[in-house]
Amino acid sequence: MNKIIRTSGWIVSLFFALLLIGWGLSVAFEDKIKSLVIKEINDNLQAPASVQQINFSLIRHFPYATLSLENVEIKGYPVAIKNKPMLKAHRIDFMLSLSSIFTHTLHLKKIEVTQASLNSITNREGNRNDDIFKPSKGDKPFTANFEKVILKSFTVEIDDQRTGFYFNNAIDKATLSGNFSDDKFNLNTEADFYIYSLRHDNIQYLSRKKAQLSGVTDIDTRTKQYSFQKTKIKIENIVLNAEGQIDNRMEHEPKYQLKINSDKANAGELFSLLPASWLSPQIMNYKYSGTVYFETTVNNKNSGDKTPLIEIKFGTKKTDIIPDRDIYALKNVSLEGFYTNRISNAKPYSALKLNRVSASLEGKPLKADVYLENLRNPFMDISLVADMSVASLSRYLPDDFTENQQGNLSFNGTIKGQLGKKDSYRSNGTLLLSGIQFKLKKRPLVVNKLQGKIVFKDAEVSVEDLKINAGKSDVTLNATINNFYNFIFKPDETISIIGIVESNYLDVGELLASDNPSDTSTVFDLPEKLSFNASVNAAKVQFRKFIATDFNGNVLIKNKTLLAQNVHFNAMEGNVVIDGQMNASPKDSLLISCNARINKLNIQKLFYETGNFGQMTLTDQNIRGTVTSTVDFNSVWDKKLQINSDRIFTLADIKIENGELINFKPMLKLSKYVKGSDLQNVKFSTLKNTIQIQHKRIIIPSMEIQSSAMNITLNGEHTFSNIVDYSIRMKLSQLLGKKVKQQNTEFGTIQEDASGGLNLFLTMKGPLDNPKFAIDRKGVEKNITKSVQEGKKDFLRTIKEEFSNKTDEQQKTREQKKHKELQIDTEDE
Repeated sequence: MNKIIRTSGWIVSLFFALLLIGWGLSVAFEDKIKSLVIKEINDNLQAPASVQQINFSLIRHFPYATLSLENVEIKGYPVAIKNKPMLKAHRIDFMLSLSSIFTHTLHLKKIEVTQASLNSITNREGNRNDDIFKPSKGDKPFTANFEKVILKSFTVEIDDQRTGFYFNNAIDKATLSGNFSDDKFNLNTEADFYIYSLRHDNIQYLSRKKAQLSGVTDIDTRTKQYSFQKTKIKIENIVLNAEGQIDNRMEHEPKYQLKINSDKANAGELFSLLPASWLSPQIMNYKYSGTVYFETTVNNKNSGDKTPLIEIKFGTKKTDIIPDRDIYALKNVSLEGFYTNRISNAKPYSALKLNRVSASLEGKPLKADVYLENLRNPFMDISLVADMSVASLSRYLPDDFTENQQGNLSFNGTIKGQLGKKDSYRSNGTLLLSGIQFKLKKRPLVVNKLQGKIVFKDAEVSVEDLKINAGKSDVTLNATINNFYNFIFKPDETISIIGIVESNYLDVGELLASDNPSDTSTVFDLPEKLSFNASVNAAKVQFRKFIATDFNGNVLIKNKTLLAQNVHFNAMEGNVVIDGQMNASPKDSLLISCNARINKLNIQKLFYETGNFGQMTLTDQNIRGTVTSTVDFNSVWDKKLQINSDRIFTLADIKIENGELINFKPMLKLSKYVKGSDLQNVKFSTLKNTIQIQHKRIIIPSMEIQSSAMNITLNGEHTFSNIVDYSIRMKLSQLLGKKVKQQNTEFGTIQEDASGGLNLFLTMKGPLDNPKFAIDRKGVEKNITKSVQEGKKDFLRTIKEEFSNKTDEQQKTREQKKHKELQIDTEDE
């Protein structure tokens, strides 16, 4: 027991002795080591370096002496980037051999960098910020005979604005080992890091990917040549093998040749590493069984161009591509492919080949060969033989469009040509559609028949007898499609369609119906890149209650504007001719205008089929007759097809013949005061006027209405909310019915003069279903002047007797009797 105690005591004493010796050596040699290191840094760096604190320790990384530099910052040389130093580190530990502190030469063994960032930047003029080291000058008191560099929490950003190359990653931990003091040595690298971004020439190649790197690089510091073999790069779950050479003898134009390959990469995981702009979104939702091989070469050895030459050889055999949650697999996919971003110096553009493409879909074969040259302005040479069901094909298309698909399509042909050069196309093939049915997912509409033929011949595409039955509607289309290939491959091209549309029956309401009628989120617009010119012939067209027959006309769509030219049809026992326009080019609105010529329409049916124009005061139950009119209509709508009622401007010349008002409430207000009859059924002769609509008001100029009950002259305004402001002139003798005249016998019988009797001027204001009548004093004054001029002396007496404010008993009695039957207020204007 005593022996153990003594031994423990010796160990503790030795430990404290070593600490004391270490502390003493640190104090004794700290100034010497600091001065040597600071001098060495100043002698080797062209860029100024700032160090907040320098510490020396024999304990931190024992058995090495450690010089720690804290909060180090190097701005950069020869160009310093504002707010982005070339190097910034929380701490850099230089580990020295203990023996070297007793000599005049310090031997560096290891470097450990913690919480640092390195920013290597080259501006557009080719100036860099990372040329910070001075040329070597021979023997120095500080030798870099170290064998290891350790990086912890180290971020690296490389931004070459001249070539468009950008790389940003975060190293969790990396170890670089080798005999760094030799002119030629092998560098072993092990690193775990996270790639935030890798892009070149505005194409994002990698983003937010975990990665690992392990390998050996042969370095020759004299010739500045580097080569590496058997280097493995693991990105997510894909293991890549890399090898290559870098020649940096010309620092501003390094030459390199890199090869990256994989013998059996999973297709889905490989696609996840490709630029998103190269792939359609649903590709990432597919499942893949089978592997893809590829070999990528990147080099600039034989070119003075800034952009390197990239070549990719790839292929697959017996791979299945399965849409997510689906049984329709594209099976046994085989192909050989080649891609290059530059064919040659004489042809500095890209090319893609897919040779011997074969697969089966539901047991039906698919074969193709594809060659695309210059992907920005493609030359294409494609041959395709395919026969497939629409249901299986739809699984490889956007899944929010159709459902319950049936039918088949087949294509056999070739297409060859230079995009943008219409005369260069040489296509020859046929696409057959048979028995196709489907339902639109966001609409209740079911397409229960789609069949026909599309023929490809040279530069033209023609549609022959394409028959479509959707719901109760049917359409047959024959058309020629121009600029089809340019439209498919170039985003700014316009497709042109010229054809004939024929139909036996079109139910427009059904075609436009939504699964959710209350959903107003659907936005209507016209395609910007479509030019359409077609004659339309339909035996019958229906929209809700509206029915038209023998519908014929021409429809044009161009520059987001739809023109309907000379559209004529029979409807409501008459006929209509329309020229109209819908302009959808404004961002948030539709400008709709038309000129219509209406001939002898049944006015009752007009009200019925148009839903009484959205009001219930004057309906199809109240009106009869025929209308002939010329209408100039202009309006503004939003893109959800809601009309702006304040921006409706209409001018209409109207003629109504054989008119009849039945049980019209405003008329019934006067029915018992009209001589000889009431106003439950009023027939009137021809009525003509020019009506204006603007700012939610219907403006009615003065017009004479000769009816079976009375003759009146009317003018005024009628708002969209059915508030009226009418001025009415009528014969006084017509207004004073038999009851009134019998109760006023002391005035005698009012006789009509040669002109038809005296006139009474009234106003009719308020809601149309309950208006208020009043004497129009302005109209009375005007009529008094006219009567005096014509010598009608009894006019004043009659007006005075009928509507004066007498105070005698006789007048009071008379007005009390009148008030029970006819309420006419005075209007103080």
